[in-house]
Amino acid sequence: MFRDQKQALLKSKIVAQNSMGYLAGEVGEKDKEGERRSDIPQSAAELDSHGVSAVFHVKLPASVPSDGEPHRSMITVQQFKGKLDYVTTPKLLQAAFLKAHLTNSTEFPIIGGQVNLFLEDDFIGKSWVNYISPSAEFDFYLGVDDGVKVTRKPMVDRTETSGLIRKSIVTIRKYEIEVQNFKKTAQNVTVYDQIPVSQNEQIAVSGVKYSDKPKSVEKETGKVAWEIPLKPGEKKKLTLEFSVERPEGTVVAGI
Repeated sequence: MFRDQKQALLKSKIVAQNSMGYLAGEVGEKDKEGERRSDIPQSAAELDSHGVSAVFHVKLPASVPSDGEPHRSMITVQQFKGKLDYVTTPKLLQAAFLKAHLTNSTEFPIIGGQVNLFLEDDFIGKSWVNYISPSAEFDFYLGVDDGVKVTRKPMVDRTETSGLIRKSIVTIRKYEIEVQNFKKTAQNVTVYDQIPVSQNEQIAVSGVKYSDKPKSVEKETGKVAWEIPLKPGEKKKLTLEFSVERPEGTVVAGI
């Protein structure tokens, strides 16, 4: 599709609660070569699609400085309708990430590579996009948004001993996850956590309890997911609890 992907530029906006743009290449609000997005020549191109290949025919010529440095010119502009929401895994990082779910509504594929992300006109970071076929759905993660606050803290962390002859160690854990929406609009937040999964018949996981029924629980991995709608300023608390029983002297990590 492009000889040099770094000189190819693809700009799009989400038509949803707000808009963002992403660029295929390495152009920031002002990149290391001094170019800004507004400085990049723009020229509408016609698409000539041949099955798995696509060729852009640029109508207007572009002026390229003869300074021995690479420069970029706009190939095409496309708009994708999408949905914005938040995802968080507070067990790993107590932060909420803004996610855009989009559909490639063009007639051509999007070539994979590094992209720069813009929210309105603000550069918010770099990401990576895989090859995306026409009509395929894909997600963009747009970085941490402090407008949604997430915390996770232990409520119970207790170890007990059971048994007279064959002693067992029982570890009881309970965590509280708190999500609060500081935005002026309602937001949907998907919260991920995990329940331990035993791969040893001598280690048993029991006493699993949730304050709110999860949307899904993966038995193989223990991955738990909740979907939480939050009104402006609303706060929601979730708790999960479990027990891990193991023979005395057995070391269990990561719970």
